[in-house]
Amino acid sequence: PGGDTDAGHYDPEGSVAEPDISAAEQKGLSEQQYTLIKQMRADADGNAAYALGKILPEDVRLYTAAAVDFHQAWTDAKCAEVGDDGKETPTECDDETPSHERLARQRFEAVLALPAKARNLRGVWAAYGLARHYDENSHTDQLDKADTAFALARKLAVEGGNDPLGLALDSFGAQARAHLKRDDFTGAVALYAEQASHGSVSATSSLRIVAERMLSKPKTLEKRIASPLVQRLLISYVQAYGNSGEAAVLGAFLARSYPESFGGRQGAKIALACYARLHAAAPTNQAVARRWRG
Repeated sequence: PGGDTDAGHYDPEGSVAEPDISAAEQKGLSEQQYTLIKQMRADADGNAAYALGKILPEDVRLYTAAAVDFHQAWTDAKCAEVGDDGKETPTECDDETPSHERLARQRFEAVLALPAKARNLRGVWAAYGLARHYDENSHTDQLDKADTAFALARKLAVEGGNDPLGLALDSFGAQARAHLKRDDFTGAVALYAEQASHGSVSATSSLRIVAERMLSKPKTLEKRIASPLVQRLLISYVQAYGNSGEAAVLGAFLARSYPESFGGRQGAKIALACYARLHAAAPTNQAVARRWRG
């Protein structure tokens, strides 16, 4: 599924192109203020960047400093414990260790703690950045916190928060990728489907790729296919892209395993039609059938 570019991992806005970020950062600010943001972004330390931004609105100042720390966190050694074998094991930084990672999170949270009007320019951005922190930077698995922050980014955008980068819409895909990394295909499909319902072309492509990935591993498919939404996705995929052999075996499996569901009823129809075509055209593709039976 569409993921961030390598460069995008280093900035809280993800894979958004730099020219687009530059244009978005100018919205609502004077030329002098935008020039100051560029100077802050070029700094290697969030504290120093924050000190530069005295003439900026507080949400912009905090967010830009957080973005500097977020970027720097990827090149930091980060907090670690050294074991007897000499190897470093990442750990949560303690409160006395103001790592770039910790400071980025604290500044994102500070933006979100501002009154609604005072965070309008960067509230959506900060929620999105905080979600990416919990998904990618945090040493522990905090998917629930990432989910909450992604949802907050969408809520703030709906309430009128500044979102020229389309981070609210992109948050569905970023959140889906977070679930895929943790082998939650059902959650990922639901998020991509929601993103697609808002007109995202990339989400449609991501759903196709997820379906391909699931069908390529039939031995693990059974535990992932119980969701009616996943069943609909796979049925749609095999009808559009699959061969008759795969469609027939998938349809038969759904009909046998979930006879009362939409997927089961539709699967029975697909299996019957595909097996009829296969019988009429040539002997059943035994290799495909064996693959699905495991």
